[in-house]
Amino acid sequence: MANRLAPGNSLHHDNEFEPENFLFPDASNQDTETFIRQELEKLNQRLPKQDGYTLTTCNRSMVQVRVLCTECKQITIMFQFPAQNYPLNPILIELKSKTVSPLLLKGLLTKCDEEAKNFIGQAHVHKICYFIRKFLQENPLSACAEELGFIKSKLIDPETDTLKQRLKTGSLVFFLKRGNYNIEFKLNIPHSYPVEAVEILINNSNLPLHLCKIFNGQSREIARSCIDPPLVKKPEKSVQFKPSPSLKLVAEFLIVKCFRKCVSDICFICNSESLPVIPRFSSEPTDPFYPVMVLCCSHLYHYGCIDTFLRTPPFDERKKCLACGKRVFHENWKDSVKLMEEKWAYKEAKNREIED
Repeated sequence: MANRLAPGNSLHHDNEFEPENFLFPDASNQDTETFIRQELEKLNQRLPKQDGYTLTTCNRSMVQVRVLCTECKQITIMFQFPAQNYPLNPILIELKSKTVSPLLLKGLLTKCDEEAKNFIGQAHVHKICYFIRKFLQENPLSACAEELGFIKSKLIDPETDTLKQRLKTGSLVFFLKRGNYNIEFKLNIPHSYPVEAVEILINNSNLPLHLCKIFNGQSREIARSCIDPPLVKKPEKSVQFKPSPSLKLVAEFLIVKCFRKCVSDICFICNSESLPVIPRFSSEPTDPFYPVMVLCCSHLYHYGCIDTFLRTPPFDERKKCLACGKRVFHENWKDSVKLMEEKWAYKEAKNREIED
């Protein structure tokens, strides 16, 4: 039988199993039963020696082959020979998989049926096996077809958004637009996905740079948490961790919770739009076009608004976000309550001196 794969590892294709090197008897001047018997004999001799293929059943009523590309890309193929006139009539094919989405299997089965028609007069089984394994190897997106379907139907707005699929490189390029704001980012699907997480690259955007850096860091953390087990105090009592798909989570986070939320959010202190209608940003904190600040709870506030809110009474160690009620944390405001009170009292005293 074929060698088993370690999680995430792929197998190199053995050229000996390419159709032109895997010789079968000629169908001319042979009856159906003789041809099928010779094909089965050849499969029993050669197929178990090839990496990436496992022959589990091989008889007149059914041939069953498991095709392995990676642990997350494997398909079981069931063949049934026609009652008569084989190989002049194409073989019957059924596909099953626990790792590949039903939608992709349905499409691949249609392609296999079309491919089988090209093999009239020839042995079918080895050619279909080779076709399917080659398809899995050359299509990195085959491991995330179901997630990709969700992204297309639920997340992408065809009127304003664009999604380009680069099948050879396994990349998804997103271009999103809302009003005068836009963002372009790319998600790369690794060969051993979902054992490895998607790779994230924000290519271009007219949003403030610090927001893009925050989005990039948060999305990478989401992807990492899908493949790395959480830290636990007592590992012996922890539940066995299994990597999970990250494409849907990352795409939904970047599209819905980052970009669309950012361009539509308001500052809950002044109740005006967080971002200016026309993208323009200043480096001066007192300028109304100074970039907005993002709190740990992900809500946006104008710098001047949140600065005044945190540096004026009443002072409380538990000042909360006006949008969600969570405690406010931000690296720009690290002073203790006592120090803030002292600074405010000093500022008020200076103002009184000036007035007097």
